[in-house]
Amino acid sequence: MIQSPKIFNIGKINNSNNYSKINVASTYTPTVNFGLKMASPLSCDTVSFSGDARHSAISLSNRVVNKLNIESRKVADNLVRDLESVLLKRNKNSDGSIFRIYGRGKSSKSIREKMVSDGVIKQDTVYNSKENWLKKEGLKSAMTDMVGARIVMNNSSKEAIDSVFDDLITFIKENNIKIIQIENKYPRSGIKDGYVREGSLLNLKEAAEEISNRPVELISEAHPVNYTAVHLLLKLPNKAKYGKNRICELQIMGRALESFKEVEDCCYKVKDGKHLKPMFKPVENVLKILTDNEKNADLITAFKEYTRAAYLKQLDKEKYVSKKLQHGKKFSTAQKNKIDGDYQKYLTIDKFIETSNDLSVNFAELKKHPELDFNNLANLIDSCKARVQNSKKIATNSARIA
Repeated sequence: MIQSPKIFNIGKINNSNNYSKINVASTYTPTVNFGLKMASPLSCDTVSFSGDARHSAISLSNRVVNKLNIESRKVADNLVRDLESVLLKRNKNSDGSIFRIYGRGKSSKSIREKMVSDGVIKQDTVYNSKENWLKKEGLKSAMTDMVGARIVMNNSSKEAIDSVFDDLITFIKENNIKIIQIENKYPRSGIKDGYVREGSLLNLKEAAEEISNRPVELISEAHPVNYTAVHLLLKLPNKAKYGKNRICELQIMGRALESFKEVEDCCYKVKDGKHLKPMFKPVENVLKILTDNEKNADLITAFKEYTRAAYLKQLDKEKYVSKKLQHGKKFSTAQKNKIDGDYQKYLTIDKFIETSNDLSVNFAELKKHPELDFNNLANLIDSCKARVQNSKKIATNSARIA
């Protein structure tokens, strides 16, 4: 009989600096970009190397790391095809409840940086031992987000998520995949405002344990800034299309939240002391003011409250659309376009301050910094990307002329 680990952190808020224990999108270089058209996620974290860390970073040759990147992208593509065959093509999710399924393999640069930032420092779990990090095969299992996939929901109602869970059970049965961990993140207001019922999580856990004949860890907890998603850690079978010793992360979330998350990820990285890619230097410069806790304490506190409110606003948008879809509503093309536009319009600083009832927070400093409005940040990210794309076009045209 399986000795199942207890469920922990149910109903508790994680107040640590790590917003999400498993954060699939935080260091993505997508095969298909994760998220928002105008603000796709950054390709990698950029960290400073110490002497010991540098030695560890170069212990795997460039050739090996590049090969890991190529292999990971192929695995991600195969995983997405397999997910689509079950979740989209053979069942009721073909009704449009699922917006899309896509994945990515971690970039070569991001693999090296993650190996340094986590591999040398974190040695507290079976997947993160230092010995594993310094070997190619061990790295595939130690770096649990080397391969990632995401299911983005048009209909993020609890009923639609239950349907996805049912199909995921079919998926892991047919493909001999093992679920290692289930992590449910929901708003501070409680699990009732998240994507999934507690009973559904327990059912998924029980089914996964029965299929794999091994314990499955379940973490369900309120998130400090109201980020909401379900994360699954999967152990892929040793098949040619997946390779050997592959651990991957699968996220489930709604479209509106996914759109905002990609912008908020930039804020999180800079606040966490990391650098954005050089192309996003203007964004990093704007966000640097959020790193001085001593000088800008009031601003940082107000911005955190603003972030919390912005996540809830996105969830409210999803709930409205999901309720319509649950009742059989068919949206016209014009209505779909309007929804898309609304999902990419975030809560403004002015509207947040106007509607906030929290008298304990001083919003005066936040009001002085309109550049921190999430809409302005998204536009700045978009302009940075456009500038790089234009430079590439100019370079290509110049090469043709030459």
